[in-house]
Amino acid sequence: MAGLVDENSCYFPPCTSSPSTIYNPTAYNTSINMLSNINARFIGRSCGLWGGEWVINGGFFSNVGTMVNDISTKYASTGKVKPIIQAAIFEIVTSDVNGIMISNEVASKFGISPRNFRYNDMLYSDGSYVNQWGLNSSVPDISKTETQMWFYYLATQYIDKGIEAIHMGQVELMDDKDPNHTHWWNLLTKIRNYAKSKKQRGCFVGCTHIWIICR
Repeated sequence: MAGLVDENSCYFPPCTSSPSTIYNPTAYNTSINMLSNINARFIGRSCGLWGGEWVINGGFFSNVGTMVNDISTKYASTGKVKPIIQAAIFEIVTSDVNGIMISNEVASKFGISPRNFRYNDMLYSDGSYVNQWGLNSSVPDISKTETQMWFYYLATQYIDKGIEAIHMGQVELMDDKDPNHTHWWNLLTKIRNYAKSKKQRGCFVGCTHIWIICR
């Protein structure tokens, strides 16, 4: 169900439901009805950002919360148990992150003062994968603290909105400077602990790409 949230998110008003745009509330409602009808237990990659991080300031995470609530309400109306709903954190970061404020949770966890994220501080210092996805659109280096803060920020925002699984993208592209996966493990541990603090039942990791389940 990749990008389900985008079918109910309007960032370029006036939005229409024409085939040329992702925004399509009719398709969104049809999808949720279908998921409930088949009693889907795991809804994969329902939301995620492939660049375009500026939509965060336009209400992206609020839209995620609406989607989770809509799915949960539909399931409950037919006596079904809420499914696991998954978000995605992909192997991409763009210069748009420069306009995103670091949350208090991230600042506290990493011991810094609140400020905006810094795109350049997330990149490989040797130039690997810089502009991999286009100008100012690169693969982040997980060994960089700025990247870890960005991923932790996204994960905690998703968890706050009721997301219980996270697809972490192509780990191999991001860990050239993390051969023992130490930085990955530390980051995933922080995310799991955050999920527990929000009264979710913890997280576990599996699959080829890293998936985190928080329930």
